[in-house]
Amino acid sequence: MEYKDYYKVLGVDKKATEDEIKKSYKKLAKKYHPDINKEKGAEKKFKDINEANEVLTDKDKRHKYDTLGSNWDQYQTTGSPNYNRYQDSGSFNGNTFTGNDFSDFFETFFGGQGDSFGFGAKKPKSRQRQTQSNPFESQQQNNKSQSENATEIEITIREAYNGGTRVLTLDQGMGLKKDIKVNIPKSVESGTKIRIPSASQGQDLFLKIKIKEDSFYKLDKKDVTCEIPITDYEGVLGTEINIPTLSGSSVNLKVPSNSQTGKTFRLKGLGMIDRKSDIKGDMYIKLKVVLPKNLTEEEISLFNQIKELRKGKDNVREEIKI
Repeated sequence: MEYKDYYKVLGVDKKATEDEIKKSYKKLAKKYHPDINKEKGAEKKFKDINEANEVLTDKDKRHKYDTLGSNWDQYQTTGSPNYNRYQDSGSFNGNTFTGNDFSDFFETFFGGQGDSFGFGAKKPKSRQRQTQSNPFESQQQNNKSQSENATEIEITIREAYNGGTRVLTLDQGMGLKKDIKVNIPKSVESGTKIRIPSASQGQDLFLKIKIKEDSFYKLDKKDVTCEIPITDYEGVLGTEINIPTLSGSSVNLKVPSNSQTGKTFRLKGLGMIDRKSDIKGDMYIKLKVVLPKNLTEEEISLFNQIKELRKGKDNVREEIKI
């Protein structure tokens, strides 16, 4: 298995600061993001960039990576005492993580911890697994088991976009209750797992985020769509509409005259945000012309006048063939 030079992948020096690494990562992630770069090999490059960032922005992983260096293979094959020193405990550190398909090199180097951290990495092959006793192994496996059985917590699309806090009440048994505060990070995705250390009777609590359906906003990856009703005369004459956005603000949309149901407008950059690359999705506004209700006799009379004036001009059913 080939050694991966994560510094080379991100184009930074081995003495680069965390800020320098993050800056380079964001630049490269935007360049090779699959939604933007359709060139052959861009997706693999994007995965390598994510993997390098995951290691070099984590103090413990970077220390382990720098210490073993090109002798990484001894980590799994020599039974060196250094194994125990550098084995990761599998702690979440109270943070959230999103899915990545990390390489076999990553799995081997870090003992398959990507899976127990919720990265979605494949399990290491049996020949790669360490056979000697490890003081952190039981805790890591316990965290993994609890993570897989995480309690689902539903949040709105706006909560996912803006972040915030939730207060959960836990049953401690014997009639005792405990309130805990859960921090929801900005731009969180469905499926993200959060660990609350020692939340109940010394046990860690694992939560799994689910973004629930919204009556107004519809989420498609990072893009958001909403349907806006307009009257028939607004469709004919044109109008201006205030559109509420995920951030809580609103934008003014000018609807041109002769706008039909289904006409869609794109508001660039007003969708969800990718937490890793900072790439913003778009917001799409779809019009729906709604007929007026409870018309007065005078209003009905005006519609009849329009009907007479439009005779022979509106062939809306001419394409229907039986």
